[in-house]
Amino acid sequence: DVLFLIPVPWLGPVIAPILVSMLMFTAGVLIIRRDSAEQPFRPKKWSWILSITATLSVLFSFLSDTQATLKLNYPKPYLYELLALGLVLYVIAIFVTFRNPSGRGH
Repeated sequence: DVLFLIPVPWLGPVIAPILVSMLMFTAGVLIIRRDSAEQPFRPKKWSWILSITATLSVLFSFLSDTQATLKLNYPKPYLYELLALGLVLYVIAIFVTFRNPSGRGH
């Protein structure tokens, strides 16, 4: 939903935000399950770094061809590589956070 708040046109295939939403839904379910098991969700420094990098990668995949959209030109091919990189980084960030059940660590 954040894509709709960006004040410039963005372009991407429908599957891209669906994949991001599915991953975020899955992460939310994992966080809720962990919290109900009385293991609070405490992201580590590396989780934050990976998540921010993933977010930038996914956003850039949508915004990389803004100029073509503004000038009504045909867009360049969508950067699936950046989307995949972002999704993988999100999964790694989740793994890094959940790796230590006690919630302790860097």
